[in-house]
Amino acid sequence: MEKTYNHEKEDKIYQNWIKSGEMKADNNSNKPAFTISLPPPNVTGQLHLGHAAMLAIEDIMIRFKKMTNHEVLWVPGTDHAAIATENVVLKHLKAKSREEFSRENFLQHCRKFATEKHDRITHQMEKMGAWLDWSREAYTFDDQRNEIVNKIFQQFAEDKLIERGYRMINWSIGAQSVISDDEVEWGEVKEPFYYIRCGEFIVGTVRPETKCADSPLIVHPTEIYLKIKITDIDGKSEQLILSKYCWENKDERKKVLNLISEESKFEVLEEFPGKNLVGTEFKSETYAGERSFHIIADEIIDIAKGSGAMTISCNHSAEDHALGKKLKLDQYFFDKIDFHGKMTKMAGELVGEDVVIARKKAGKLMQEKNLLTGKDNGYQHRTPFCYRSNTVIEPMASPQWFILVEKEFTDKFSGEKTTLKKLMQDAVREKHIEIIPSKFEKTYFQWIDNL
Repeated sequence: MEKTYNHEKEDKIYQNWIKSGEMKADNNSNKPAFTISLPPPNVTGQLHLGHAAMLAIEDIMIRFKKMTNHEVLWVPGTDHAAIATENVVLKHLKAKSREEFSRENFLQHCRKFATEKHDRITHQMEKMGAWLDWSREAYTFDDQRNEIVNKIFQQFAEDKLIERGYRMINWSIGAQSVISDDEVEWGEVKEPFYYIRCGEFIVGTVRPETKCADSPLIVHPTEIYLKIKITDIDGKSEQLILSKYCWENKDERKKVLNLISEESKFEVLEEFPGKNLVGTEFKSETYAGERSFHIIADEIIDIAKGSGAMTISCNHSAEDHALGKKLKLDQYFFDKIDFHGKMTKMAGELVGEDVVIARKKAGKLMQEKNLLTGKDNGYQHRTPFCYRSNTVIEPMASPQWFILVEKEFTDKFSGEKTTLKKLMQDAVREKHIEIIPSKFEKTYFQWIDNL
């Protein structure tokens, strides 16, 4: 060996390994097999220290098994990383959205970009001396993988294990894509919370921009409500309906009515259960103009919070969407915000405004129209973020494909009735797959069991 290390000779050594065929796995070998599928790096740039650590650890495992008389296979590959690649390519092209290109034209740009990054990434792996079988290299968007994805999709469709449905999704305005629940990151955000007049009722929200359309107003069927007469120091009076709990709980009442002067006179006129209000119809002013409301009752109302009444936005809240489905409120499934994060025509003069700007402007308009009874400027709540674009996730309703993990089908291998969920459970329970360390089995089953 030479006295000093010379990195320039590494390339030649690695090419000699490739030419020798030693890194190729022999399908006909009688030795016990040991295989690692390389977690494919995204073709969005170059490898980082995390990749280097992963390569070093897997390389040690492969070489140890080879030295202990195993037939080893380390399968290399790269990942097209759809959303991440799209974002990088758009920046590279200095474009705002993929809609500026035809589908095929944009895919050509992506393929060209991916090929350039692929070559850099594979060269980095070679420079690290990774014992990879390059004859089996795969790319998640190559023709073979693409064909397999389509075949499996077709197979799922034939077994009726996949369906298209109009459901709530996590929509990233920044990435212009759906984000899975696992990819959503949550952060604490401080924003004003508004208590808004809606006829004689008060509804609370941290999203005033959504309070611009016709809606059912929901009360609790069995809880008691009070009609309160409020007279200010000038002698002007109005009537508001609050839950008895809100009225008698000083802290909650103060939050809901903190914009009404403490010098006003409050008088309880009558009390009644929420079910007595059902069927009432009324019109009320919103920041976007006059809208129509009608009262329904449901036990979803948390009487310990707010005024005891709420309106809903079926296409912009998972909870509201589920409630709308349950109560068959079909006429209220409409968009107040579009998929570019802009307000629709329902927002009146705020149509076309960015949702974040509209939130502030809606609150200001409500204050100018004397629609607010209370406001909490220090309200802190959890907000979902897209980790790819660092923008807020908007809950949106959209037609999407869904895999039915609990639907029975006949397994083509065993001939028995099963479900995809059961197959995933049995794979680990029956030790076809071993999770190391075993303590992470608990995490695995928490995920699978709750699908």
